[in-house]
Amino acid sequence: MDRAIFYDRIREDLFEGRLNLEQVEGMEVILNLWETPPVQPTGDLKAHWEVRHIGWLAYMLATVFHETAFTMQPGTEFGSNERFTQLYEGRKDLGNTKEGDGVKFKGRGYLPLTGRRNYEQMTLVVREFYPNCPDFTTDPEAVRDVRYATVILFYSMILGFFNDKTLKQYIGNPDKGQIVDYFHARKVTGSMHKARSIEIYAKEFEQALLQAETSQVSPLPIEPQPAPSVPEEPPGTALQMERSTFYEDIRKGIFKGSLTQEQVNGMEVILNFWENPPTQPSGNFKIQWEIRSIGWLAYMLATIFHETAYTMQPITEYGSKSYFTRYDFRKDLGNTEPGDGYKFRGRGFVQLTGRRNYEKLTPVVREHYPQCPDFTQDPDAVKVPKYATIILFYGMFLGIFTGKALRHSIGDPEKGQIVDYRHARQIINAMDKADNIARYAEEFEQALVNAGATA
Repeated sequence: MDRAIFYDRIREDLFEGRLNLEQVEGMEVILNLWETPPVQPTGDLKAHWEVRHIGWLAYMLATVFHETAFTMQPGTEFGSNERFTQLYEGRKDLGNTKEGDGVKFKGRGYLPLTGRRNYEQMTLVVREFYPNCPDFTTDPEAVRDVRYATVILFYSMILGFFNDKTLKQYIGNPDKGQIVDYFHARKVTGSMHKARSIEIYAKEFEQALLQAETSQVSPLPIEPQPAPSVPEEPPGTALQMERSTFYEDIRKGIFKGSLTQEQVNGMEVILNFWENPPTQPSGNFKIQWEIRSIGWLAYMLATIFHETAYTMQPITEYGSKSYFTRYDFRKDLGNTEPGDGYKFRGRGFVQLTGRRNYEKLTPVVREHYPQCPDFTQDPDAVKVPKYATIILFYGMFLGIFTGKALRHSIGDPEKGQIVDYRHARQIINAMDKADNIARYAEEFEQALVNAGATA
């Protein structure tokens, strides 16, 4: 298929105009397994493989879109150890026979996979495709390896691993006059929860796949991204608000019923900085800090919800090297050397772009984290969550990106000031998707207020 056409279509129809490299990487592994599995399927899987059709792929992508809360990356079930103990500990149906199994074998992957017995069985399945796959019972986090998670996804939904319901039962081939029932296909992974939403997603993916089927091209080149040079710090609990209330509200609302641990981790870093920055604000930043209102936090969360394509993690702008050459020698970005367009492409929560901005933000971040590397020498360090958070705050508080700052559009309603979430979009990028982001901000604001957050 023509992958460029596919990604262009879903970017506009499903991802509201934003698609990041990490989401594409996740889908690439799924599409590659669909087209060219590392080994040929055998046994029962082979029998199903030979009758598969585009509707199955569309529904699997739709399921991943929902289950990963739009990130298209294998995730970890969100919750506390106490919650997983209550839900899963001692469950014979899950094979949880040892103390701590409820936490150890919590949900991971695309669907997600839960329970010692399932981790044991899927180790054997994945090894048919990848012989060097580790034992998931001794290395549970390996379930989140995108290659292994994709095999588990295919095997489970095609063969009915979870409850004997299979894609074949609900999604026939329309070219042969068979019925396509995306709505009831939700039974393949369990209950009918969010069945109507996933049906809508599946139809969107199906149309994109059909449109892209007209030509055969090689998969889009996705270059591996080096890990950030500084590890993410574990989330804290500094903000004086009821976080469980906040996350429950946004899970049910803006995240449409599904929220991953990775999304929570991203938001935790932002919430922690809002309440307890690592060093006290100074200079112009201090002036803005002292007049901030809860609407500022709501709008920042709404902005990264959009800019990261819902992942709530710092990202890398999606595109090939040739695409970014258009930014080489852009004086307004300070790109003065060949390759600067690609080297200083968008990264972080709000897509920091250009050599000049990478230079400018290095000393800003070092005010809070003196060991921060020089971003011009280590551009991927911009994606470290604690650094990306400072860039987000300084950029939107002080108007570094466009000259527009939060104070220009979002006042404090308790003081009779106007809150204009729509025109706040000018802080980042003219008025692109301004109405959508304003709606997100209203949802985040309500959740923050319900949880007792303060400025």
